[in-house]
Amino acid sequence: MRLAAAFLCGLALSSAFAPLEWWWMAWLAFIPMLALPTPKNRWERLGIGLLFGYSHFATALHWLNTVGFGAGWLLASYCALYPATWYCLYGAMLWSLKPRESLPEGQTEEELAIAHRAGAGLLHIPRYRVAVGIVALAAASWTALEWVRSWLFTGFPWDQLGISQVDTPFAAAAQLCGVYGISFLVIFTTATCILAMAFLLRNPRRWPPTLFAATWVIFLLAMLLPMGYPASPPHDTTLRILAIQGDVPECRAWNEQIFDMAWNRYENLTREGFQACGDNPPDLILWPEGALPAPINYAPFALRLKKLLRETHTPILLGALDYRLLPGMKPEDTPVFNTAFLLDENSPILSSPYADRGEYYDKIHRVPFGEYVPFGKYFPWLVEAIGMGRDLTPGQNYKLFEVKGVKIGVNICFEDVFPEISRRFVEDGANLLITITNDCWYRQSSGARQHRNHAVFRAIETGRPLLRSGNNSDTCLITPDGFVHEVILSSDGSAFGPGWHLYEFHDTQFNSRHESAGNGFAHLCAIATALVSVWLAWKMLRHHAKLAKAMEDAYNKK
Repeated sequence: MRLAAAFLCGLALSSAFAPLEWWWMAWLAFIPMLALPTPKNRWERLGIGLLFGYSHFATALHWLNTVGFGAGWLLASYCALYPATWYCLYGAMLWSLKPRESLPEGQTEEELAIAHRAGAGLLHIPRYRVAVGIVALAAASWTALEWVRSWLFTGFPWDQLGISQVDTPFAAAAQLCGVYGISFLVIFTTATCILAMAFLLRNPRRWPPTLFAATWVIFLLAMLLPMGYPASPPHDTTLRILAIQGDVPECRAWNEQIFDMAWNRYENLTREGFQACGDNPPDLILWPEGALPAPINYAPFALRLKKLLRETHTPILLGALDYRLLPGMKPEDTPVFNTAFLLDENSPILSSPYADRGEYYDKIHRVPFGEYVPFGKYFPWLVEAIGMGRDLTPGQNYKLFEVKGVKIGVNICFEDVFPEISRRFVEDGANLLITITNDCWYRQSSGARQHRNHAVFRAIETGRPLLRSGNNSDTCLITPDGFVHEVILSSDGSAFGPGWHLYEFHDTQFNSRHESAGNGFAHLCAIATALVSVWLAWKMLRHHAKLAKAMEDAYNKK
């Protein structure tokens, strides 16, 4: 029963994320894991937790397999360790409640009998204060492990539990405690409901205790929390951005023919958008990451860009690889960066690859195995089997761009899944966040939709509008209330395909707004989890010491 429940719960949890996005399944998926008896043997708990985690991540990350190498299944094997750790810790907390054989003062025989079922799940905890404490620790440990997953081994904070609530009123809670607070809320509320039902079944005439009522108050407050971002009154437009979505297929090795195809696609869409603007041209042209397969140093790329900029007299923000050529440097030693450039017709980099870069931001958080291979220096065979070419060099500075007085922070690719990066841009003064990404590696899969859902929470958490620019999908504007506007759609209504759109911003949209506490809530959960883990470890060691002493005494008597 446990194995079947673990497998089905993992699948149910995956259904809460794209492509299905059945958000309510996140609230149901944990009920069997919390209510069913947990094995006393820690290795059995580990096996059940791994099955639960792997069935979830293997299906939720299935879109990664389009890259090759069974990437989704391999990454799921790693990600499954976190739910497994959570289930082991949860089971250990339940089994730690097993009392002494003697009857504690004030406890009835029936309560003692129930208490001796420790480990049998939340339904058999006789005292509700202890039960609520276990529930809170279960929710805190899941949240803490999500936070650890966001930075350990460079981090992969993808599809955190709170992300599943992106299109619900609960997303508003990210204003206060970030996406981690929503993850906590889902498990805490679900488990508390289980407890309430258990106590009602034991005593139908008695309503759940005050703590349960307080839980429902928290639940309703989170659901009804006003976003606090009223619609902006009519005002003069202060910034107009023409975003281009070229839908150029990605390739591991490009040639001149592929470059010409990509350039023609983006140039034609840009000119089409300019013609539609008439006598009121945009203030900025926005191309996504990897719009052109060539690096910025490729001479035809630079020459054509310079010509386009001279004709439009409008700066362009785009993402491209940059080989930082320095005199006397060997070609194999030349560092390569994934960079966002803000260019105009006078930008020096368009005249010489050795010139000053002008306004640029180097991607700080690289994609493992996509932009570098961890430990590749020691395992060159791994680079040949999985790597995408030479390693890229990480950036060091959180550079802001400025257009018409508006300061812009740019996330490149999956940098927007890390809350601290967007928060750092805002702390430095960003009024607008932009994500430039190239999700065409994953074709028309759920990867792009899942990626977009993370960006929604960055807008809510920071209180800043976020303009998402994708190469093949989900170019859109996300407002601080968490709503997605003006998605570029193809003729068949799909978010995949080429197109352009003019996004208009008003000065009231750039006013400083309330920002969430960032990862502070997750840090509190991590501290609580660490303290409980230390206490459980101490209790286990103490128990083993008692067993050893008993065995020694028995041997001495013989």
